[in-house]
Amino acid sequence: MICDKPLQTVTKTRQKFYETSSKLFGELLQRKLVIPMSQRAFEWEETHVLEYLDDIWSTFLNGKCDFSGGTTITYKECDTHEIYDGQQRIISTLLILSALYGFCSEKLKKKFAKIHTILYKQGCDEPTKEQKRSFSSIKKQFDNTYGIDEDEDGFDEDMLPNISCINPSDAFALTSVINHKVKPHNELYAKETSNDDQDKVTFRCKCKCNVKNSGEEEQCTYSTSRRADMMKHISNSHKIDIPRDSQIYEAYSVVCYFFEEKRNEIINRYGEKCWITALRDIINFILNSSWFDVKVCSDYDFACQEFDRANNRGTPLFAFDIILNKIMQSDGVEYDQRLIVHEQWGQKIKRQLYGKNGTSVLEKKYGQKLFDIAIQLHNKKCIATSRSNEPEGCDRISMFVNGLLKGSNILGNINNFFSIYEKVNDFMNEIMNHNFIKIINYSGKKGSLDWAFIHFILQISYIKDKVDNNLLDLVSGWYIRRRVVDMKFIPFNNYGYGNVMEKIVAHLYKNPEYDYKKDIMKLLYKNITTNKGDFITKFNQTFHKLSSKDKTNVLKYLELKISRCNDTEPCKYTLEHIYSQNKAKTDCISENIVNSVGNCTLFEGENSYNGEEGNFSLKDKSFAEKRAAYSTSQSVITQKLDDDKWNGFDDDNITFIDKRNKILIKMIEKQSRFWIDINKKHNKNEKILGWLNSDKYLYEA
Repeated sequence: MICDKPLQTVTKTRQKFYETSSKLFGELLQRKLVIPMSQRAFEWEETHVLEYLDDIWSTFLNGKCDFSGGTTITYKECDTHEIYDGQQRIISTLLILSALYGFCSEKLKKKFAKIHTILYKQGCDEPTKEQKRSFSSIKKQFDNTYGIDEDEDGFDEDMLPNISCINPSDAFALTSVINHKVKPHNELYAKETSNDDQDKVTFRCKCKCNVKNSGEEEQCTYSTSRRADMMKHISNSHKIDIPRDSQIYEAYSVVCYFFEEKRNEIINRYGEKCWITALRDIINFILNSSWFDVKVCSDYDFACQEFDRANNRGTPLFAFDIILNKIMQSDGVEYDQRLIVHEQWGQKIKRQLYGKNGTSVLEKKYGQKLFDIAIQLHNKKCIATSRSNEPEGCDRISMFVNGLLKGSNILGNINNFFSIYEKVNDFMNEIMNHNFIKIINYSGKKGSLDWAFIHFILQISYIKDKVDNNLLDLVSGWYIRRRVVDMKFIPFNNYGYGNVMEKIVAHLYKNPEYDYKKDIMKLLYKNITTNKGDFITKFNQTFHKLSSKDKTNVLKYLELKISRCNDTEPCKYTLEHIYSQNKAKTDCISENIVNSVGNCTLFEGENSYNGEEGNFSLKDKSFAEKRAAYSTSQSVITQKLDDDKWNGFDDDNITFIDKRNKILIKMIEKQSRFWIDINKKHNKNEKILGWLNSDKYLYEA
C-alpha cells in the first residue's frame, strides 16, 4: 500500500523541489558554483567540443537568435550551487571565453574587464570545507609546478577560476588554463590540411631548437602525419611538458585551434580590423546573448534523481559514472574517505580500463558490457541480457554499490572489483583467441560475436577459474549446424536461451561442481536438426547459398576437428574451388554443383608458412596441375585430394564432385554432433538422447 491517506490528500502535500529560470552565462557564473565530487571529471573529447563550438559560431553568424546552452541542474545549499548536469557545457564555455580573452589586445581586455570577473573568483565569500582543501592543494601544486618569481607572492585566491571543481585534476587544469600557464597546442605545432586531399593532415612543429655549437635558435623542421608522434617529439626533443591528466587541457587546445583558424580566415579575406571587430562581437555574443535554462533544486535526493534522468546531452553517462555518483551520495562514507575513493576510482578507470592510445574501451559497447559482467560477478547475480532493462536488471548497480559500501574497507572492495574486471578481460582475450571462436567470430573484432553468449561464458569461466575449451567446442558445433543447415541463428538473447542460461549460471554459483555442460548441451540440442538424414538433405540445399566466408568457416571447422590442432594457430586458409568457377561458366556447369562443398577445399593464402604463393596462383588450372600444390598444403582436407581415388577428376568432374560432396557432408555431420563423444562407442539406443529429449534440467533435479 502506498499511503493510508486518500489520494487527494497525498496530492495536496506534494512539494515542488525546484525552480527554473533563464540566465545569461555571465549571470550564471556570478553564482557560487561547485562541481561536486559525485560528478564525473570533464570528459568532452575533440568531437564534442567542436560540435559545441560549431553551434555557437553558426548561431553567432546567422544573426537571428540568441544561443541556448541547454539545461543545467543545480542543488542549492545555502549560497552554494552544486552542478548536477551541464558541467561539461559550462566548463567548455569558460574555456571559450578564456581563449577569446587571450586573443584580445591590452586595450580590448580593458574594454572587456567583465570577462575577468567571470573567469576568476571574486569577493571573499566564506569557502566551504571542500573549497578550502581544494585551494590548499591547488596552491601547493601550482607553486611547485610553475615556480615563484622573487617579485611574486605565489598563488593567490584571486587566481582561482569562478567555478570550483572538487576533482583535483580538473581543478588544477582549469586554474592553469585561465592563468595562461599552459601553452595550447596551436602554439606548439601547426595543423595543415592538404589542398588535394582534405583527409590528409600534416602536423608541423612550431618550437625553436638550439643550433649546434652556437647560442642561436632556429625553427624546428619536424613534421608528421600523426598527432601522437608530434606530442612525443615536443616532449622529448623540446622538453616541454604536455599535461594529460585532465581532458580540460585538450579541450582548451581545441578551442584555441578553432579560433586561430577563424582569425586567419578572416584576416586573409577581410584584414586585421575585421578580425578585431569579429572578436569583439563574438565575446559580446557569449556574454549577452548566450542563455542557459537553470533548474535549481532545493532537495538533495531530487537533484540526484534529476542527475540520473539527465542522460540525453553531451557524453552519455556510463555505469562507472553512475556508480561513483551513488558512492559519493552515500551517508555512510566520511568526507576524507570520499576524497580517497574519488581519486582511486578515477585512477583505476584511467590506468586499467583505457587503451594504449588513450581512448576509453569503456566508452565502446565492448568495454561497457565487460564492465557490466564484472558488476554481475561482484554481485554473484547473473542477469540475462534480454532482461537487463527489467527492474531486476536495472537494480544491479544499486546492489553493486551496496556491496562496495559493505564493511569498513571500501577501497579493498573497489580493488577487488577491478581485479574481477581484469580477470574477465583476460578470459575475454583467451576466448577470442580460441580457434573455434575465431571461426564463429567472423569479423575478428571483440564484440561482434553474440554478446549474450559471451555474457554467460565469461561468468562460467570466472566461477570455474578457467576457460572451458570443451564448452567452446560444443557451442561451435551447435553454431555450425544452426547457421549452415538451418540458415538462421537464434541468438542467446532469445528468452528461450537466455532464461535457461541464467538459471544454469545461478546454479553454478551455488554449486561449483555442478555439471553445467550437460544442461547447456541439452538446451542447444533442442533447437537443431539432429537426424542424420535430415542434416544431409538440408546441407545439400543450403551450402551453395552461403557466402564465401561462411563456406570457408565450415571447412575450417572440419579441418580443426579432424587435424586435432585445436591448440595451435591454423594457417590463414582461403576458399579454393577445385573446378574453377570461370571454367564452370564456360562449360555451362550448374552453380549449385560448382559451389557445393564437394568442389570446395582450403588452401593457404599469400602469407602461408610453407612457401606457396596462395590459391590465386592456381586460378583456372586443371585438377591434375593443381594436385602437386594440394599435396604440400598444411590442410588435411586438401592433402587428401592427392589420394588415388581422385584419379580421373578432370575427365568426369561432376561425378567426382558429387562423390566428395557426400564424404565431406557425412564428416561434418559426425564432427558437429556436440551432444555425444564421437571418439567413444555408444549403444544403439544412445541413452544420452533419451535424457536430452526430456524436459528436465540437472539444476531442477
